[in-house]
Amino acid sequence: MQGQLNLLLLCSGTYEMIILTMAFHEFLTWRISLAWFALVSCLAIGGQFGINAELIRPTILGYFLAPIILNTIMASRLIKVNWVLMLPIVTFLNALKYLITGFTSQLNQWLLNTDWQNPLISLNSWPIFYINFALISGILLGFFIICTLGWLAHYLIIRSNTVTIFYRAALNRHDNALVLITCSGYVIAKIYVLKLGLMAQMYTAALTSIILGGLIFYLVNKNNVWLNDVRLLSDVAHYNEVLSDHNQQLHLFKHDYQNILLSMSQYIAQEDMTGLKRYFEQEVFPNEQLLNQTIAPDQLRYLRAPALSGLIYAKYQTAEHRHVKLEINIWQTLTLPQTDQIKVVRVLGNLLDNAIDAATQADQLVQLTITQARDNVMVTIANQLPNHTTIDLKQISRQHFTTKLGHTGNGLSSIARLVNKQLTVHYQVIGNTFQAQLRLKKSNN
Repeated sequence: MQGQLNLLLLCSGTYEMIILTMAFHEFLTWRISLAWFALVSCLAIGGQFGINAELIRPTILGYFLAPIILNTIMASRLIKVNWVLMLPIVTFLNALKYLITGFTSQLNQWLLNTDWQNPLISLNSWPIFYINFALISGILLGFFIICTLGWLAHYLIIRSNTVTIFYRAALNRHDNALVLITCSGYVIAKIYVLKLGLMAQMYTAALTSIILGGLIFYLVNKNNVWLNDVRLLSDVAHYNEVLSDHNQQLHLFKHDYQNILLSMSQYIAQEDMTGLKRYFEQEVFPNEQLLNQTIAPDQLRYLRAPALSGLIYAKYQTAEHRHVKLEINIWQTLTLPQTDQIKVVRVLGNLLDNAIDAATQADQLVQLTITQARDNVMVTIANQLPNHTTIDLKQISRQHFTTKLGHTGNGLSSIARLVNKQLTVHYQVIGNTFQAQLRLKKSNN
């Protein structure tokens, strides 16, 4: 009984489906759930036909490739990522389920071979009761392990932001070849050890799980580092472009300003006050309005941190283009403590982007205040919440949490992974105003 049930579970890919749906349950829909369950049931029915036909050793396609292919396709459609990224994960789970099944089978054999005696139960009823109890316990233990792994996988995915990394992953030909070679090697090794005993199959599954786990870690870490580098270079290039454009505008204004002074001096020398007044109203005053639109906020001169000054000015320009006023309040000379400025730029940039997005739907105003007290620098960003919007401060840093229409945002989970003892972020809602407070602390080293 247990052997047939285990064989059906192995052939159908049920274990992989349970772990994957638990790990990515935020993306699960009724349509995908029903389709996935129906396809897995078809594989189970096919396995039952194979058992009834006394095909003790199912075909290679049904025994290995069918559940791997099915779960790879369904998992890729579930979270909408490249199937090459899901193939090593599904293959890893495929190897892991054989390891778990082998472990529960060994446990059942140990229980059934134990010579226990109980005088309260007759000798005729004892073997049937004991055997059924052992078989059911083994099956339930396997499902308990699978569900625990599914919960643990979900926790790790949330902490590592794996889905976002997969969305933006860019695999090259070497990565694709590495995935295909590793997964093919697993199938070949599994075919070879079919002729050997259960322990050999368990050792093979354990070794393959370690190799595939290392491959998954390599792909996730490689793409995470690559994405961080690309994003940083893109941000730096954008800030440099904005500052270069600003410097060019200042240079042009300086040139025009000199010409204006020369022209005004001629009117004064000729004592032509009427012409001077007309010249000022038609030429000088419009240029003054242009200067007020293009010049950087004067408060940025107090901030002795070029990276942050460039970021804030870039966001100032972005807000202006989106018809949002970024009000900057810096009233004293500030020097940042010795911190990781890359993390500071990323966190502050994310906070300003979120505030500007919200302000476009509210009063078009974002307030940025930077103050210093002893060795700490406090950056406060405040914006009005859009109408009929509520914020759950306990859920705000969860992955995929968003208040945007269509649920297109990824929330503030990326900020939560960047903070540390020197870099902390605190959120609060006062009335209809949302505040994010970024505190930079001096290192104790």
